[in-house]
Amino acid sequence: MGDESLSRRAWQRTEFKGLKRAVGSLGVGILTLWFSYEAKVRPLGVTVLFMLCTVTAYLTMTALEFVWNFVLLGARDGWERFTAGLRTDVMGAVEAGLKRASVERELVKQRVTADVSLKLLDFLHDRPKGKVRLAAQIGNPRAYREMQKLVAVFQEAGWDTLTEILDRSVSGVYIINQERNPSEFATLIAEALMASGIHFRQLQSPSVHFNICTIFLST
Repeated sequence: MGDESLSRRAWQRTEFKGLKRAVGSLGVGILTLWFSYEAKVRPLGVTVLFMLCTVTAYLTMTALEFVWNFVLLGARDGWERFTAGLRTDVMGAVEAGLKRASVERELVKQRVTADVSLKLLDFLHDRPKGKVRLAAQIGNPRAYREMQKLVAVFQEAGWDTLTEILDRSVSGVYIINQERNPSEFATLIAEALMASGIHFRQLQSPSVHFNICTIFLST
């Protein structure tokens, strides 16, 4: 809320009538009378001082109450904005985390189904033929089975294939290329996987071991 709205609300909460305020103002006036009596002030002066001090006390207490309300409402508004922003940030982080986890699950549990194989074979059929390495995660029989399905598709499409078992602690499907000298078929292989509906990530490796484009599975 804006400053004007805050001031208006603080003003609306400020009481201009009330027993406490009247008693307080009257008490200040009585103290003024007592001091005036002790100081032997003339009667007319006593009356003027009494009225001035009573009015001043009333206005001072009203102003203090207004300031208090202004500060209190401002602090409450600030806290509400802070908590609302924090709640939005937390919910955004939670939603992003859930979405990321969902994507991770989808990447990890991919399967080379008959439909995927047909789409991959159809894409590769009229494209240039090359060499591709297919690798499965060590100790992962399911990844090995999925790798064998891809090997069969690439071989049927006329590609030269190499197979390997790799010890890599990642999950999903990866296309791995040599960092400085990637395979000339890297782009074609990536397009083929995308066309068949296989989601993957790409990695660059400094090792010359990956001068042949490698599809690594750990699903």
